[in-house]
Amino acid sequence: MISPKPNWLFKISKMLQSARAIAISAIVSAVLLYTLIYQLYPYANYESGFVIAIIIALIVGYPMGRLVTIYGNEIRFQNKEIRKNNEIKNQLISILGHDIKGPLNNVKKLLELANSDHITKEELQKVTSQLHSDVDSTLVLTNNLINWIKIQKIDFKPQHKYFKIKDIINETIDLYRPIAKNKSIQLVAQLPEEEEMQCDAEMCKIVLRNLVSNSIKYSHEGGKVEITVSQDSNDIIFEIKDTGIGIDNEQAEKLLKDEVVSSELGTNKEKGTGIGLHLSKKIIDQLGGEIWLESNSNGTAFYIKLPQHQAVD
Repeated sequence: MISPKPNWLFKISKMLQSARAIAISAIVSAVLLYTLIYQLYPYANYESGFVIAIIIALIVGYPMGRLVTIYGNEIRFQNKEIRKNNEIKNQLISILGHDIKGPLNNVKKLLELANSDHITKEELQKVTSQLHSDVDSTLVLTNNLINWIKIQKIDFKPQHKYFKIKDIINETIDLYRPIAKNKSIQLVAQLPEEEEMQCDAEMCKIVLRNLVSNSIKYSHEGGKVEITVSQDSNDIIFEIKDTGIGIDNEQAEKLLKDEVVSSELGTNKEKGTGIGLHLSKKIIDQLGGEIWLESNSNGTAFYIKLPQHQAVD
């Protein structure tokens, strides 16, 4: 958000953006000030005039320079915001043009194939399974986009309420159990029975869904995804650990930066956009928490640390 400045000050600084305007304004101001001082304090020698000239230069030059600096800072900040918005726009265009249009085209082709008179029962089952997968991935992406856009708003505020930690994790597990079952992946959790935390439950669920989905995506068939919750002083730590392919150091560093990175194909060629982890990072920042990962060739563990009790405005 652009920091507010007094309207009159910004208008003046905007007028002084060119060298000519600065020079003319400085000369006019100096002459007027010089005349005023001479009327109040007539000087009779060179030294007095020299001192007054320096004083006038300082009096005129500093505010002129300050005004130009204010305007220059505003322009630089606005340019930065424009570049950021352009990056977001380009990313959205890319996602809408490829990652949503692509699955929808697949759905269309599969429906045409399903309506064919020459399709067998086994082929129809494969088509139905693929349709289900494409629709699910498109719905996940659409929800991520909606939530991503939502948290970009300046007036976005998390809704902090108390809830049982096990409830949001069980809901996430129930949602992804069928997908994990398709890859014969164990989806298990070690949960505190009655532990509560004060946070935005919906935002927490979005992060958990993205991380669990990511773990399933990059785990081999017959693998395992485990969710563990622990307490560290006044914080709650979530661990989402898988037995997948792991993430190299360069990719890991990119994932936790404040930017969208391209997503690699999953172990079963599952597609993704990379927006899920970016969204998760944004949400954790909004909730005043931390997110980090540890990875090797035997799998990856994502950690989320959140305050157990949030300050409510």
